[in-house]
Amino acid sequence: MSSLKAKASLDFLTWPIPEKIKKGQIIIDGLTAQAGKVTDLKVPILTLKDRQASLIFASTAAASGSHTAVADQATAEKLWNADFREDANSVSAAANGNKSLILATGYNATVTETVATVLPTTIGGFTSAIGSKTGTVALNADPQPHVATYLFALTPPEATVKQMGNTLVITVGGKTIYVTANTHHVATAEGLASEVAVSAYALALNLKGSGPFIKSIKDVKPD
Repeated sequence: MSSLKAKASLDFLTWPIPEKIKKGQIIIDGLTAQAGKVTDLKVPILTLKDRQASLIFASTAAASGSHTAVADQATAEKLWNADFREDANSVSAAANGNKSLILATGYNATVTETVATVLPTTIGGFTSAIGSKTGTVALNADPQPHVATYLFALTPPEATVKQMGNTLVITVGGKTIYVTANTHHVATAEGLASEVAVSAYALALNLKGSGPFIKSIKDVKPD
């Protein structure tokens, strides 16, 4: 484990555009409120407002599916990313590890205590057995250092299970299920079939257990 000083997180740069737009407004409002404490922004707040407005306009236009509009959206997002990244670095410099100030500007703060320095290795001693109650299976594995949460999946015996990055690709009966694990509230599923519609579901998980399993508002068909 290694100690880290809090900085303005850049994780939001990987979020989908609708989430970026929401976060952008939060950051603009936060930077405006903290102008007296963060005085050396590389990109003026007025420029951030322009980038925000441009991304909103481009995103709305891209919904038409026009190739030109989609290209314009990509350009608007690139400029948005660059300027909000620059001011994230400005906030990190001004805060000098002060997590409260970072949060007040609208940015998220990186981990301030410790983070794992290595990826988990293959789980050892993994077993499954009939559970003590009807309709249950007991799952057990050796504990690993640096791991807080474990994901288990049960499939029909004829299913094939592959792994693509953080995504499990489970195929059974000619149909494929994708399970993506992530420690953040945004994620990218990998290995999906092109032009095949899928429904998306999600739940939150911590050391105490799982929250409700919910379905997204609409289905999606990846390119």
